[in-house]
Amino acid sequence: MNVHRSVDEAKVHAIHRRLVLAKDILEDSDKLPGRLGIIDVGSAYLKHPRHDREALVIYLLLTCFDFLGQPAEYRTFREWLESNDSDHKTQRNEVIGKLDESASPTEISLALAKAYDLSFGVKNSFFKGIFSLSQSSRDLVLNRIHLFEAKDWRQRSPTTSVGASPLERSEDELQKIKLQYLYLKRNRFTHSLEQQDHLSAPGQSLLGLGLFDENSFRDMDIGACWIASLTSQGIQYHCQFDDEMPRKPRMLVKAKDWPFLLFEALYDAIDIPFDKTSIDLSFQVYRETDSPCYPTWAKAPHSSLYSLLLPPPTES
Repeated sequence: MNVHRSVDEAKVHAIHRRLVLAKDILEDSDKLPGRLGIIDVGSAYLKHPRHDREALVIYLLLTCFDFLGQPAEYRTFREWLESNDSDHKTQRNEVIGKLDESASPTEISLALAKAYDLSFGVKNSFFKGIFSLSQSSRDLVLNRIHLFEAKDWRQRSPTTSVGASPLERSEDELQKIKLQYLYLKRNRFTHSLEQQDHLSAPGQSLLGLGLFDENSFRDMDIGACWIASLTSQGIQYHCQFDDEMPRKPRMLVKAKDWPFLLFEALYDAIDIPFDKTSIDLSFQVYRETDSPCYPTWAKAPHSSLYSLLLPPPTES
């Protein structure tokens, strides 16, 4: 295994196992029924169990950034306080040495906790992990997050919103907000039990069935739930969800091409070759030159998308 020069081998193996697990869960979820698996729970939007699994995959991938940014040997706060390691002793002594002699126990505790967080805190580790990515991978992750000011925002579905305009901020501020969103997304799964990410589209699984296979109607739920378009720029995934950040003014986040770009960025971080189309999923495929109403291919394996990009042979 060719280990990335900035990631130790133990981390490479651990992250690789996590990526394999995430891939397996995503592939297994694609075996669930499509439209016939939708559950009406009386809410504004219909639920589907595959979206719970897709949210789990996103969470598993985002927590890899924590691990990338952690020190080689993680310590709890108590372990750090009790540690006889010379570096840890120096860190603690420097903190206490900067405090006024009259500092209260609370002030001392807060100062020590702040110093601990700089090295071992989850939030700092998460951001360090993202900034440890190559520039191209970091751009891949951040540039597919789009921010909007949501003054008159109305959400019609988990993937469609209206009434929002692009957020106008400096590039540095936009990047900071995007990083905050990624960390918020990670924590919502853990602390708020949010586990519905609408990446695939099971509600459209019947669309186009029977166009090329006369036997399709014998099983009315074999249609593909993932959607992609083939354009002059390459493969365009129809994997977008709208989310809201708890800020003033209201802010809308549109994230595109998840989870595929997260897989790509993390595999690049551990320097292991990876082809996103190796994730075994079925796609409805549209070609920009054909009718926008029906897929050109009603059900195509993910691994075939690059070959479908090629222009059809001309008749001799």
